[in-house]
Amino acid sequence: MSKKHNIKRLNLGCGTDIKKGYINVDFIENRGVDVVYDLNKYPYPFKDNSVEEIYARDIMEHLDNPNKFIKELWRIGEPNCKICIRVPHFSSLYAWADLTHHRPFSYFVMNHYDINNKDTDSLLSKTDVRFKVNSHINFGIYGKLGLGWLANKFPFIYERYLAYSFPAGDVQFNIEVIKT
Repeated sequence: MSKKHNIKRLNLGCGTDIKKGYINVDFIENRGVDVVYDLNKYPYPFKDNSVEEIYARDIMEHLDNPNKFIKELWRIGEPNCKICIRVPHFSSLYAWADLTHHRPFSYFVMNHYDINNKDTDSLLSKTDVRFKVNSHINFGIYGKLGLGWLANKFPFIYERYLAYSFPAGDVQFNIEVIKT
């Protein structure tokens, strides 16, 4: 990697959302894109434990294998690396409004890697990939009416019974890499 890529923050799948102070990565060459790379190809061109912050907004739904993506973020993230991932919620109109989307997501999708998940059948018991996960469902107008508070306080009830009556916009995962 060239000297200009010594920055330890990544903006993955940046498109035209170029972030100052980040290495902006996208598969299409645009103004401001520092690294042109297809995020469906593994491993990524970054060293193990080399990144302190990763921003991945509206990219994971476009990838062929989100599980590999998550494992790759863990690999390149240094201990305590902060990762922010935003994806469309399964109830969102926008989840299926783009033909390049492979799947939408649930509030609970990161549970398998969450160190606070007590489910012994989760992937956590079968892998070294571990995170502290804070999930948050985001809304438009319904959030202003208090549904955001309710959905995030009781996510199972919201997703099971209310999601299609009061659709969300997206889910954001604020994640911290755990390595021992």
